[in-house]
Amino acid sequence: MTALAAVFLFQVGQGIVVETDSPDAHCPDLHQTREAVNARLGTIQGRGYRARYTIVHARGEVPKDFVLLEVSSPDGEVHLRRELPIGDSCAAVADAIALVLDQHFRALAPDDTQPEAPDKPAVDETNPLEGRPRAPAEPSRPSWAAMLEFAAVSFPSSVAAGLRLQAELSTSWHTGLELSMPLSDRVEALPGGGEARARSFELSAHLGWGPELGAVRPYLGPTLFMMLERGYSTSPLTTAAQYRLLGGGGAELGLNVRLGNRWRTVIFASGGRVFAQSATFVVEGDEVLSGFGWVGRVGLGLAYVF
Repeated sequence: MTALAAVFLFQVGQGIVVETDSPDAHCPDLHQTREAVNARLGTIQGRGYRARYTIVHARGEVPKDFVLLEVSSPDGEVHLRRELPIGDSCAAVADAIALVLDQHFRALAPDDTQPEAPDKPAVDETNPLEGRPRAPAEPSRPSWAAMLEFAAVSFPSSVAAGLRLQAELSTSWHTGLELSMPLSDRVEALPGGGEARARSFELSAHLGWGPELGAVRPYLGPTLFMMLERGYSTSPLTTAAQYRLLGGGGAELGLNVRLGNRWRTVIFASGGRVFAQSATFVVEGDEVLSGFGWVGRVGLGLAYVF
């Protein structure tokens, strides 16, 4: 476990993470493949590159097994897809994966060589990398995730639905802005008959940090929220609508799971305390629907990355 952790941390430091969709397959073994990649590639500038390989069993008139290798950029797009045959040696397959990755990243590196002199020897055609122009590396940029979410709110007790826009600042950091609304009113019976009701809208912002562990990233961070409540009473003590603002802060703990190149699901739990309230709701001189001191929620979201 210590050796695997060391290899993983080294890969994160060099800018590429090697993963497999066939963790139980032993040819090539994930640890063996990572060592071959680390030995050949050296350091990759930037972070967030991913190499994922899968053992594929192809059926047909001539059955054959092969390794499907995909390389994704930091924004989640697949830039390389290659099928490699499985031979008698697992080490040879791991070396082949390392060679393909080496050629791919050499092609992305900027060409800082001088123009070829007239008397320079001819390019060695046996080396497909030598003498070829290299495309400049595409600068990394934040990716955005639009998320539809549902949550169970502990206080005031309700079920809420919302929309969250999340910016992936890096593989470890993100920030989000969320608008949510409970699906039911807060209700309080009045002594003189009728009810006092309130419906709220919540706007919140949070910052999250956590390590990326393959397709899963746990995160933790602070959150700030503001709630707008609209209160009114029903017959026979009907009143005009009243409004108030409540503000507070707390923390959010979540788990971000990658379902594919574009889809994510998020499980989260948040809690916070209200520290500011602009007004109280009054019916016939008595306060109703008193403010609450804290709020908590547990929810699930489905996000699309663009």
